[in-house]
Amino acid sequence: MICRPVQYASGEKKFLLISQVVHARLAAAIAQEWAEPPAGLEPRDQLVAAVERHEDGWTDVDRRVRIGMQSFQPLDFAHVPTPQLLDTWRRSIASAAAVGPLAGYMVSRHHTEHIAPMFSFRWQSRADETALVAEFSAEQEQRQAEWLSRWQAGAPALRPTEAAERAARWLRLFDELSLWLCRGHSDKSHDFQAPDGPPLALRPEPSGQMTLSPWPFRATREVVLNASGRAMPVARYDNPATLAAAGNETVKFRWVFVRGAGRSPASPGPPSESRVDTAQRVVTVTGTPSLRCFYDGETPDGRGG
Repeated sequence: MICRPVQYASGEKKFLLISQVVHARLAAAIAQEWAEPPAGLEPRDQLVAAVERHEDGWTDVDRRVRIGMQSFQPLDFAHVPTPQLLDTWRRSIASAAAVGPLAGYMVSRHHTEHIAPMFSFRWQSRADETALVAEFSAEQEQRQAEWLSRWQAGAPALRPTEAAERAARWLRLFDELSLWLCRGHSDKSHDFQAPDGPPLALRPEPSGQMTLSPWPFRATREVVLNASGRAMPVARYDNPATLAAAGNETVKFRWVFVRGAGRSPASPGPPSESRVDTAQRVVTVTGTPSLRCFYDGETPDGRGG
């Protein structure tokens, strides 16, 4: 779960919660809009599917929002305990591997080479957790070799190892672009390093839209991306039930990339996410799963952990 505070134009303050799965679907939407099959890989659908599924292991975890024992506020994915984190990664990798060996390889490499090092500060001083991570890494290295061999079988010259490595780096780019938007940074400039070609410069526009150059998308002028999340008031949540009851409000997000600067919106619609307003909120959407909430340090069934 991605959790961040935001203030609406009305002055109302909320926590916005975006699930890891929604973030991954947004990353896949970006990949689908890309002009060329990244890394020269065909069929394109296996690469896009890997991006789409790379956070599937979070599905159940994101329905169980933790409350900080000191802050009494919802905690994001960075606070998930290491054993549960590794289990989540394994399930994400397994979901991708069900698509095909390249997808499994991409998502596994993404977690061992990019995500795990980002979290390493958590277990460097804990021998028990270091051993768990070492076991995970060794297990994934073996599976990566198996998936790579299966993918290359019959056509090794057309499917070099470097192509698979490059595909994993494309996953990282789409992941980073999606996270930049989900974390509310669309009003900030940032340069992203693509696996091939020059850096991609993201720049906000006064209209609330964004430019990305060199222009990487198939559409010639504009790309619109949509996602949904939850909102709850910024407040002290003294018990899990209170937090669960507060999390039934759904927020719609809309981001617009335009080619070049200074263009006015090409089509009507709600403002971009960087200019969140109450008009974007849809309260109590039918079919929205209820949240299961518990204190940090407890297991989802309420027992101490």
